[in-house]
Amino acid sequence: MVLALRILHHMGNSLFISSLVYIVFLLQFQEETFLTIRLVSLLFYIFTVPGLILVFITGILLIVYQNYVLKEENWLKLKGVFTLLIMLVIILVFFPEMKSVIRASVSPEIDVHTGWLTVLCLGFFFLAISNMAIAFSHRQQQPH
Repeated sequence: MVLALRILHHMGNSLFISSLVYIVFLLQFQEETFLTIRLVSLLFYIFTVPGLILVFITGILLIVYQNYVLKEENWLKLKGVFTLLIMLVIILVFFPEMKSVIRASVSPEIDVHTGWLTVLCLGFFFLAISNMAIAFSHRQQQPH
């Protein structure tokens, strides 16, 4: 069961991180057309958000199945803070920003600026990599 949860956890991380990289690529190297913005929003809602949800749920299940105690595991506290930070920023900042960019891309007289989305995606990418590094450093110290 733990192996299956780890595989799902890494699949969620892969979905989350790879979709962020692709969104940044699209926003930086493609024209900001309605089609590009629509593709970015689809990537975000179909891959990024479900990947993060999968990581969150499997992470909690891994904690339960491996009998970790949150009070005793400092690496787990740090990892939880990173994950909650990513989720809060997505809910409070990224969702509204994505909606405004989609609304602006529908109307031809409004100029669409996606630089803010690019900065957020890069921030999420580095938070996710840091989050994974915390877990891997723990695994090297105490392999399970």
